[in-house]
Amino acid sequence: PDAFDPVTYRQVAQKNLTVLAVAPRMLTLPVTISAPRRIDKSVVVVAAAGGMLDPLSLERLGLKGFKPADGAAAEVGLALQPRCVEPNGPIGPAKLELKVPRGTSAGVHVAVRAPALRKGTYQLVTVSERSGDYVLGGLGLVLIASGEAEK
Repeated sequence: PDAFDPVTYRQVAQKNLTVLAVAPRMLTLPVTISAPRRIDKSVVVVAAAGGMLDPLSLERLGLKGFKPADGAAAEVGLALQPRCVEPNGPIGPAKLELKVPRGTSAGVHVAVRAPALRKGTYQLVTVSERSGDYVLGGLGLVLIASGEAEK
């Protein structure tokens, strides 16, 4: 059921998930998009909240017994510049088109706000870099309420 399953999808070398204990307020994370040395790169960066993890992945992340949040417990948006987002202000679009000149890199800033995340639940957030129908890379964030990670 997991699109990042290396056994089912041999094109995927590994699954990278980062657990973030978040407060209801917003946080931002930078993501770097790099172009090869010889050609320009045009991509679309897409951020989405939602989805489920299998019980084994949850256990390996130290989140055994956690359940997916009901509905959209988190908001996610993208920007090309770092910025402060007001608690009730716009968070940014979920999709950005990006052109990176050859041999250079560009930053995309991912803003995450999780006001409805409750104890014992998680929200999966994915950020993917796409070219046409192909996913070139990305990252997965598992958001939990602040102070809930197993010790």
